[in-house]
Amino acid sequence: MTQFILHYRAVRESEALHYIYQLADALKFIHQHQMNHLDIKPGNVLLDNNNNATLIDFGLSKRYDGEGHQTSTTPIGISAGYAPMEQYKQGGVSTFSPATDIYSLGATLYKLLTNETPPDASDVNDDGLPPLPPSISQSTADTIEKAMQPRRRDRPQSIDEFLSLLTNNNKPSMQYNEEESETTIIPSISPKAEEEPGSPNIPPKRANHLSNREIWFIAILILLVTSIFVINKTSYNVPAQNSDTAVAIENPIPNLPAQPIDLGLSVKWASWNVGASSPEDYGGLYGWADPTGNNTSTNNTDYPNNNPPSNICGTNYDIAHIKWGENWRLPTKNEVLELCEKCSWKWTSYKGSNGYMITGPSGNYIFLPAVGQRYGTNIGSQKNFGYYWSGTLYSTGYSNYLSFSNTQYQLSFTLRYLGCSVRPVSK
Repeated sequence: MTQFILHYRAVRESEALHYIYQLADALKFIHQHQMNHLDIKPGNVLLDNNNNATLIDFGLSKRYDGEGHQTSTTPIGISAGYAPMEQYKQGGVSTFSPATDIYSLGATLYKLLTNETPPDASDVNDDGLPPLPPSISQSTADTIEKAMQPRRRDRPQSIDEFLSLLTNNNKPSMQYNEEESETTIIPSISPKAEEEPGSPNIPPKRANHLSNREIWFIAILILLVTSIFVINKTSYNVPAQNSDTAVAIENPIPNLPAQPIDLGLSVKWASWNVGASSPEDYGGLYGWADPTGNNTSTNNTDYPNNNPPSNICGTNYDIAHIKWGENWRLPTKNEVLELCEKCSWKWTSYKGSNGYMITGPSGNYIFLPAVGQRYGTNIGSQKNFGYYWSGTLYSTGYSNYLSFSNTQYQLSFTLRYLGCSVRPVSK
């Protein structure tokens, strides 16, 4: 959306409200799941070719329990002009508060209509908001002013309350469609890989022509689209790396079974990905429950249907099991979590591929390359991000998977139609 604003300057009010309603729809959903986004701004809004807005980048988001107490640990970050006063407190927002995201939503609407970065929260507290253009309707101006009140208790306390202030602007229905929704948790960053280490304890051994706007859309989508909730998260401060996004992967290398590596865990992990022939090879990017590896549909119901099984590990939907044989399968959610919790992870470069060298309790290790992710036939975020399926369904629209950047790795969940890597396991 930032690029859109730079190109078109201020947005017409009707168009701005169209985007805000869609963002409000996404916020209503995550607030219903006791979660704050905490970084709403135009830079974290994706516009597709049909002018639909998708809220992305949940890197600063927090989860809360039923009593509103924080249950997840994430980095503290501030986007000046979009973050309210409470986000500047030590420790950030420790209790669940839809009003915090509503401030940022109001600030985003301010930016859309004025093409001016909203004043910092401290300036709003001292001086109030600058006058809005007279062309903006009174109900919209009142909504922005109300949403950006310095005191949290003076703002709308829910998305429904926020939207009620816009009733004169033809508020659309707030029906949430899980199958069509997609959001993300990986922050946009710029890593720098370490020098290539010695060989690990593992066996050695299509691009579309797009317009500039489409390239931007696909790059940002694949870079950032991931899951909604962080189930497990460990962050590292490591040097930054040059970003390389929206790169097409060549046709997958023929499927050659790898060797099982005993990391000292409950299962043995393969030495390379499905579709690869060495640890540093990328392999293929597959939709969940697609045993053929050829499905590029962006419809969740094609993976495999409207009522997917809760666990496809070792079944006919498991591409690892089908391609490599009965001794191999997708890892379960718990086995991915075990890999996260019981192993040492080091971001590095191995034979020209960025990724994580993962050392298990046994002292053996595997390398997971940062292969990126596929949306339809377009691939991006290679070298900087990795996404690996588990065989465990999260809900009707989502499946659990491992996602990582150079600063964090986590068990999360995402839409089933996105193309992700597969690293099999074996008993």
